Amino acid sequence: MGITSSTENPKFNLRNDTEAMKALMKGGKCYDLLMESNACEDEAEKKNEDSVTKCEHVNKMWKQCFGDHLDPIIEALEPSIMAEVEPAVVSMFSEEMEALFPPKQGDAKERDDDDDVEARLREFMEGGGCKESFITAFQECTEDKTGDDDEDFSTKCLNGMMMLKKCMGAHSDYYQPILRPVNSGYQLYESLLLSKLNGGD
Repeated sequence: MGITSSTENPKFNLRNDTEAMKALMKGGKCYDLLMESNACEDEAEKKNEDSVTKCEHVNKMWKQCFGDHLDPIIEALEPSIMAEVEPAVVSMFSEEMEALFPPKQGDAKERDDDDDVEARLREFMEGGGCKESFITAFQECTEDKTGDDDEDFSTKCLNGMMMLKKCMGAHSDYYQPILRPVNSGYQLYESLLLSKLNGGD
């Protein structure tokens, strides 16, 4: 049916299966589930409900669907595509984090705003039940990747973030302030990825 798992097709080649990827993203079962998940989270936000609890079932379904079908495609993505997509997602997430953890007031000469925000974010993340998952994801997405090729680094970072998101969902009472921007980051990631595969700038 066009897209197979990495086990069924270990030599999956993105260049040979771009149309299958587009079909999956645009109109397949996984895309429908993703749209249902987004609608559920939007409704929860409007009604001031806990989106993690309200949308748990559909979120689990779409993540399983994409995990089954999209992983081999992401693993085969050319590093140049990932290098263009990731900075935009990181920039958006950084802005969200600055809004949640604004730098403390003080002498600008004695502090660095970015370091201040990062320190407060790390303190918050490590204060909950996902300390180990956060440390792993932080290391895989930010540390010097000397010795790793771009594709290997991107895959490790993505996997680390997915595990962290799963952990935060299981500890949603504590991590709720972070979950919304994390979900927004994934949605931006997917939309930019689709745009690149369609030949967009």
